[in-house]
Amino acid sequence: MSDSVEKIKERLGIVDVVSSYLKLERAGQNFKARCPFHNEKTPSFFVSPSRGTYHCFGCNRGGDQFSFVEEVEGIPFLEALKLLADRAGVALTREDPKRKTERDRALAALSAATEYYESQLEANSDVKTYLHERGLTPLTTGSFRLGFAPGGWRNMKERLIRLGFSEDDVERAGLIIRSPKDPKQTYDRFRSRIMFPIEDGSGRVIGFSGRIFGVTDESEAKYINSPQSILFDKSKALYGYSRAKDEMRKENRVVLVEGQIDVLLSHQAGFKNTVGVSGTALSPEHLRMMKRMTDNLVTAFDADSAGIAAGARAYKLAIEEGFNVTLAELPEGMDPADLVLRDPSLWRKALDGARHVIEVYLERISKVVDRRVQAVSLSREVLPLVARIPSRTESAHFIRLASSLLNLKEDALWEDLEKIRSTTGDEIQPESYALPKRTRKEMIMERIAGSMFWQGKMGDAGESPEGEDVVRFRTLIGEEIWKRFFTLPKDDCERMAFEAELYYDGVGNPGKVIQDLLNNLEIEMLRDELVVSIERLRASEREDDEREIKKYLERCRDLSLRLSAMKEAIEV
Repeated sequence: MSDSVEKIKERLGIVDVVSSYLKLERAGQNFKARCPFHNEKTPSFFVSPSRGTYHCFGCNRGGDQFSFVEEVEGIPFLEALKLLADRAGVALTREDPKRKTERDRALAALSAATEYYESQLEANSDVKTYLHERGLTPLTTGSFRLGFAPGGWRNMKERLIRLGFSEDDVERAGLIIRSPKDPKQTYDRFRSRIMFPIEDGSGRVIGFSGRIFGVTDESEAKYINSPQSILFDKSKALYGYSRAKDEMRKENRVVLVEGQIDVLLSHQAGFKNTVGVSGTALSPEHLRMMKRMTDNLVTAFDADSAGIAAGARAYKLAIEEGFNVTLAELPEGMDPADLVLRDPSLWRKALDGARHVIEVYLERISKVVDRRVQAVSLSREVLPLVARIPSRTESAHFIRLASSLLNLKEDALWEDLEKIRSTTGDEIQPESYALPKRTRKEMIMERIAGSMFWQGKMGDAGESPEGEDVVRFRTLIGEEIWKRFFTLPKDDCERMAFEAELYYDGVGNPGKVIQDLLNNLEIEMLRDELVVSIERLRASEREDDEREIKKYLERCRDLSLRLSAMKEAIEV
């Protein structure tokens, strides 16, 4: 196992792995980004290529390639190992199929199901004709692995059981349903449907969305999705995300649409930063997935009542998450797929001309003649969005714009805004991940220890220290504290080393940096000792103990002289 881990690390550096999930910016020898594990506006998440590690100084998470994938994908180590092994082209020892985990079995079942649906699509000319009429090319349907679930109650179940899967495996994959009349009986979930595989961030099929085809029964839902399972969580799955994330990072914007066909035609036309919510409500988890790549969100929901309602919910959530939310305005009665089919340049024009959603709303309201209707629309549609903007400066911009367009007093608008915030709890409260407060002396100690961990000088707790600076550090802090640094959790040691690297990497003379830190530590320790000596001197004076008074007077004088000398040495 350890050999495989090292081989993967050799082929896939920490930057290669993290940059496939986050938009990284260079910061000296390192890289930085907004942390994917907690909400923040200023990047505190750093990646060190030389150390092969990452660390967030906001929420204190850190580790290597494997722990990052575990965290961001929400999977156990062995699954992260397999995922990265596939990416790196490293062969792992083949497992006994009987010992595969439930997740592994479900993934394998979904993979086999995808292949089956693809083969059924290839054999069905009616479905291929329909997809062609919708504007999809064979290249697109093949790339996105579209398929077809034929009619019949047990096609999938029987096929997967023949391939060696158990009924429990198939049920856990969300491919069969237990009969409500007889729980012992199961049947295929997807029948007579065009199948759209839904992938996780790494491109593995974790579920399906199926569109009815060839059935006239009006009681059948037009679309059905895989159920919640050990793999599929609709609040964390975006259609097309695995294929769009690199382009989202390059373009520095994501286009959010409603349906799968919108996503497919947008990608087909070259707009590969498009993802879809696939008929489910947009969730905070969806937004955080996109936020890893970009702050800029272009929405393009249908202009019908359902689309408007979906948009209203999405705008509030997205603004709350700190997105710059713009709206691509479509001609009435058209969706993105219609626009791409008519002329891809019209879709590009709509995207490039997207304006902030609040500006669009305000402009529409300003065209309403009835002043009372204007006021109601402003209170219901616009001010709740403004209330969710974390920045007061940005809020002020939209308040001024509303005042100008609608000829309303700013003071009145601010009053209404504060009422909305106070009654709905829309005031944004930043999440706090502050580490425990440390004294200046503790911070200097950590900085020195971190520098030595970083430079490989600390050795083991029981070793005799080597090097003047290490000897001096151990002497200053004493054996008890020295040994304490070697019993700290690995994450704390990593944090200290990473922090030192960020501060001192590229400094011309790192040895002088440590000497300066040691001098500052000695000053802090002298100050502490002087405070204690002064307190003892005062106690001796209260007790009129001349011997102790003399002792501590000399002690205070000696400490004061040493402190002055240390300060002068640092200033020089």
